[in-house]
Amino acid sequence: MPALPAAERARLEAAYRATTYRIHAPQGDIDLRIGGASPALDALLREEGIYCWAIITAWNPGSKLLDAAANAAAQARLQEWLSGKGYRWLPGENLADVGGWVAEPTTLVFGMVAADARSCGWHFGQVAVVTGAVQMAPQIVWCDGI
Repeated sequence: MPALPAAERARLEAAYRATTYRIHAPQGDIDLRIGGASPALDALLREEGIYCWAIITAWNPGSKLLDAAANAAAQARLQEWLSGKGYRWLPGENLADVGGWVAEPTTLVFGMVAADARSCGWHFGQVAVVTGAVQMAPQIVWCDGI
């Protein structure tokens, strides 16, 4: 994916910041926001003995709306790929505050460093992924320009 023009990157960054990243954890849902601390996720990571994480979806590659069947098939490929690489993950959904976006199924990938998340996101056609670590707020990592 080529580098995004500055105006498009700014538009998408605003959209990503206006999204709740909900993780369906065994202890209950955990809602994340870009730049916001999450004691609940920190506690889960400590329980699991994990330091870092990534949120990756295969839905709507290139931030372009696709039909539900194509998105579901892409998400299944992502989850299969993650499992094949030995990653553990939890399901979740990305929930936009406004706009015409439906909830996007996503995955919280345990133990995936930001560089690997960026590469994985690029492989599945994503403009960006969300990453973080214990006591580190979620951040946007851009996948363009690889």
